Amino acid sequence: MITLEINEKDLKRVQDRFAKMPAVIAQKLQNLVEYATFGIERDSKTAVTTGETRAFDTGNLFKSITSNVGHLEGYVVANAPYAVYVHEGTRYMRERPFMEAGIKKFTPSWNTYLKSILNDL
Repeated sequence: MITLEINEKDLKRVQDRFAKMPAVIAQKLQNLVEYATFGIERDSKTAVTTGETRAFDTGNLFKSITSNVGHLEGYVVANAPYAVYVHEGTRYMRERPFMEAGIKKFTPSWNTYLKSILNDL
């Protein structure tokens, strides 16, 4: 499972810096967050339906993968009650890390998009 943690002090510092940025840069960063969030959602859903991480039977897990984008933040979650068991595995079932696969598949696109933003700045 992938977990990112940011303490409140660091988050406040980042938010203060973003607040001082020109609107154009802030919009580019917001676009990057949206691009990444929706891309990871798409690639995680693809991982559920294909390859080594395939876990598609009724389609419930696939349908439960959703994303939400806020101001400079995005979330991708699998809301099926058993999603963690599929992702991490159990003693009776091998792991099928579909979210991790989605992130790994999306990473090259993220890097390309980020480089294009940095080049524009």
